[in-house]
Amino acid sequence: MTEHKHNNKTTLIVVLIAAVAVSLLAYYKTARLHMVNRSEYKKMFEALEKEGETKGSNSDQLSSLEKWAEKNKLSWNTDSKGNLIIQRAAASSKSDQPATVIVTEYNRNTLAYDASSLATAKYIAEHGKGTPLTVIFLNNEDNLHKGAAGLSGSLIPDNSNVFFLDSNKSSYLSMNSFAGKMSDFAVKKEMTARTCDSGVKITISGCTTNDPRSSMGSQPDPIDTFENLLTYLKGKSVPFQISDLKVVSHGNMYPESLTATVMVNSYTMPDLTKYLDNKGESFRKKYHKDYPDIAYTYETIEKEDQLPSQVYSDETTGSMINLLYTIENGVYRFDKTEATDVHKENDPYAYNCFTDLKENGDTIDLTVSTSALNKIYMDQVEDENSTAAKLANASVSTVSETDAFTGINPQLPLQFSNFYTKVNNVTGKDMGLQEKDDTYVTACSYLSAANDRASILHVSVAQNGKSYIANALMNFIAQSVKVK
Repeated sequence: MTEHKHNNKTTLIVVLIAAVAVSLLAYYKTARLHMVNRSEYKKMFEALEKEGETKGSNSDQLSSLEKWAEKNKLSWNTDSKGNLIIQRAAASSKSDQPATVIVTEYNRNTLAYDASSLATAKYIAEHGKGTPLTVIFLNNEDNLHKGAAGLSGSLIPDNSNVFFLDSNKSSYLSMNSFAGKMSDFAVKKEMTARTCDSGVKITISGCTTNDPRSSMGSQPDPIDTFENLLTYLKGKSVPFQISDLKVVSHGNMYPESLTATVMVNSYTMPDLTKYLDNKGESFRKKYHKDYPDIAYTYETIEKEDQLPSQVYSDETTGSMINLLYTIENGVYRFDKTEATDVHKENDPYAYNCFTDLKENGDTIDLTVSTSALNKIYMDQVEDENSTAAKLANASVSTVSETDAFTGINPQLPLQFSNFYTKVNNVTGKDMGLQEKDDTYVTACSYLSAANDRASILHVSVAQNGKSYIANALMNFIAQSVKVK
């Protein structure tokens, strides 16, 4: 009996010694690492989310960033494009290391969605130590990338490691992103005297604006919905007329709302209102869960003398319908015959997105945002769009163009992925980070144009994995662990 007790004590001592040794080893490993303070990081993220719930402009957002930088006594300046630049000197032992540049974009319209990447950049700007460090917040008002397009190449040193951060549904790394182009398709606007005796004012609203890349195919598009109404009326082969078209748009983003006056003769009104009742209800049911303020409504204009006296001519209306109908507003995907080892069946290779429809002097202009895997696919979609323009007697002009991006340093994603795994393994989880191609335009194209001798990597930051990305970046800057 005594012998048995002695063995128990010996075992207990051995277990305790082993536990202490493991704890000390874990503490030593963790102490050497530069891990984020989760509480502080969470507060940054939640503050950005809350700020994104309020109305504001990009100027308001820049002011908020400047106040934060000043409060934390960071070395910062704002350039003429609205980019906030923060620079930190290297640690004495790391001054000969290649510089690290952290880049993200701010767009007040998507601030809540972008909170993961913005919080990560802000945390690093406050706490990053090691290599020479620059953190840049690019002005991306209305998703037009104006800040990125105007960024000085001197802010991206030769041979630097540049990490572009944006928020997404999953965390991953990418060395390739799409080309982009915005085009205006203009049809001649002619006005004529109204002949219809009845009408309605339609309103499509509550379509919260968003970046096309984040919700293509699931976002309510008021222009597309309006096109369905026009196509329905044309198919009825009855007289109808349009006037007072107005769209609330946000540059290279989904439009927010549309209003227009639609006129028919009194005998057609019952059919029109029945159509609008059915479509309004189905539209609300389809999108209400994700867009609680969504609405597709109409107001009957009771008296004929309250109708507009001037309307778009039949030729103008017909050209507008042809243009909206024949340009593909949606996703182009690889079919079975086009699929490769890299690009699978149903993978997207291009997008068209209607972003605006407006009166512009003597024309009505449809703005289309197109993005594509590379120049070959961009040319293919452009050819289709140009054919649609010819059928609608529309002229085409280019608003902006962005080249596709391909990184020059294939070792950078491997190196960063190794940091990610080694650093985050102390959490007890088996950590890994996928590398894949982007299916949208990123600021990496502009960063590469600013300095094509820098190693640039896109890091997509998911909300549920943001602290792991931040940990990896903090330790990459500190060069705290050895990786291959």
